[in-house]
Amino acid sequence: MKNDLLSDYFLNEFMPLHPSFTREDLMREFVKKANQLNLDTTAPELLFEAFTHKSFAHESKEELKDNERLEFLGDSVLQLVVSERLMDLHPTTKEGKLSKLRSSIVNESSLSALARHVKFQKLIMLGKGEYREKGHNKDSLLANCFEAYLGAVYLTHGLDTSRDRCLEIFQSYAQEHTDLFEMSSINDFDAKSRLQEKLMKLHKEVPKYSSVEVGHEKEKMFKISVSIKDQKLGELTHKSKKKGMQELARLVLKQMN
Repeated sequence: MKNDLLSDYFLNEFMPLHPSFTREDLMREFVKKANQLNLDTTAPELLFEAFTHKSFAHESKEELKDNERLEFLGDSVLQLVVSERLMDLHPTTKEGKLSKLRSSIVNESSLSALARHVKFQKLIMLGKGEYREKGHNKDSLLANCFEAYLGAVYLTHGLDTSRDRCLEIFQSYAQEHTDLFEMSSINDFDAKSRLQEKLMKLHKEVPKYSSVEVGHEKEKMFKISVSIKDQKLGELTHKSKKKGMQELARLVLKQMN
């Protein structure tokens, strides 16, 4: 494939695989895009692996490694870095609350938000099917990619550099969005559980959620409602049933407060 045509494919996002994409073509364009995002390309092969989804590796005629092993390693790096940071920031907080706060940080929702903040969606390499399903926007793929990236940084530069890079991303995210290390993050993490606790105290009964699919098949949405003792407390429409319930619980809690 001509270089200019390949560049068109990679202009904004990684596109579905093409039979004439050689490893050299992919690496060249990957490094170009990584440099645009100010990522360290000291070890380009390892960084390339961190952004290679298994669907891309399976469809490629080249022998490519996917990012699952790096994700496994990066998860451990992330757990350690976040735990250290929480210990420093909250020296008098007990273990149970620190564990809850760490869970509010090291989860699919938070990690995918961090990945989007540094534009990792522009680097994920996906197979045809995943690309058609807009896999570069899926929280699960972005969160996994974030962990794989940390794994790659750890293998390239060691723990100190991977810690610095990880905290740098958290700090940048805090400046534009919210500080995930603040204790208040716990309150936003599991609103559904907090609503249940509150309603149990008030009514001695747990809330009931219901959901109905609405919209077209390609843009499926869920109309979600929550009620207590047959009295509706709130309703919203969301593309994810699970996240929609959490968001609805947050809204109801806000109204109750």
